[in-house]
Amino acid sequence: MKWMLGLLLSSVLGMAAVSAESLPDFEEFVEEFQEKRADVMTLQARFRQHNFTADDRFTSEGELLYIRPRRLLFRYSDPPVTYAVDDLMVYEYDGDLAQVQQMRLEDHPETEALFLGFESDLTRLREAYAVSLFTPDEDECGSIGLRLEPEVEAEEAPGFFEQAWLYLREEDYIPCRIHLVNPDGSQVLIEIPEPEVNVKLTPRETSVWVPEGTRIVPEQGPVETAGEQGRWLLPAQIPPSMERPEDDAEEEDG
Repeated sequence: MKWMLGLLLSSVLGMAAVSAESLPDFEEFVEEFQEKRADVMTLQARFRQHNFTADDRFTSEGELLYIRPRRLLFRYSDPPVTYAVDDLMVYEYDGDLAQVQQMRLEDHPETEALFLGFESDLTRLREAYAVSLFTPDEDECGSIGLRLEPEVEAEEAPGFFEQAWLYLREEDYIPCRIHLVNPDGSQVLIEIPEPEVNVKLTPRETSVWVPEGTRIVPEQGPVETAGEQGRWLLPAQIPPSMERPEDDAEEEDG
């Protein structure tokens, strides 16, 4: 679970060339960033994640869901694993193991990196990271990019990435690609080719349900087991303007 920040913030090994002449003033960019993100209430997308180490390379796919404020769901297809981030609480549900692990993150500025791709305020993030702009290459997605480097040395902050690049599309500065380099040299690349913004959702789609018998392992305290009706890990959360009735989803499933 300690790699959560790295996993969620992670072309393939080439770096974007910086063209300072074409980049805006950073403070002007921040103002425009906040304006473009202000109306983003929900986001839904398929994603592809590539992991690279010195000895191995593997790819996984899944669905990403963001709901304001501060909820992210990463549902991987194979193996069937779901990561749910609800503000400072993280849930890892492994369907094959029938187990949920819970972890509470510390309320530090670096945790804002989890939501950088979707939230609109960069203030706290800039307390923990040196943030700069770059211009993506012609064969890369996005019109502008954000580069992050921790303000402290990696050995002082275990779990930090060494560098991260976010490639932002023009219309709303939502990332179409996230590239992470870890201190050990491993890299993560997440591709989000067609994110859909302000998708209407049912309340149940914003939570995670686990079936009967699933073990729920908290960071501290006794292990619990989901009962006969299963269990919802999170309360439903959705901005009122983005809500779609549950019966609409049932009709589509049918």
